[in-house]
Amino acid sequence: MGWSFPTPWVGRWIRIICGSGAFFPLLEQAGLPRIRFHDLRHSCATLLLSDGVHPKIVSDLLGHSQIGITLDLYSHVTATMQAVAAEAMGRLLGGQDDGG
Repeated sequence: MGWSFPTPWVGRWIRIICGSGAFFPLLEQAGLPRIRFHDLRHSCATLLLSDGVHPKIVSDLLGHSQIGITLDLYSHVTATMQAVAAEAMGRLLGGQDDGG
C-alpha cells in the first residue's frame, strides 16, 4: 500500500492501512465526518472540478484510462461547470453577469 497523508507535526508521510483502524481516529481529530477511505478520492475529484481544474487533469490524477469515465462519474459537477461557462460566454459577448 502506498503513502497517504503527511503528518502535520513533522511533514513526513504516514502509512495508513484502511483496516488498521487508524483512519477513523484521524477523521475525528480533524473534525470530519466518518466516511470510507475511498470517499476521499471522490471528494478530491469533486473539489478539483468545482474549482475549475480541467477534467483531463483530474482524470489523469484519478488514473482513469479515458476522460469520459471521469466526466460520467462526476456529471453532477460538470452541470455546474456548464452554467459557469454559459455565464462567462455571456460576459465575453458583452452581456452582464449577475453582479452588475
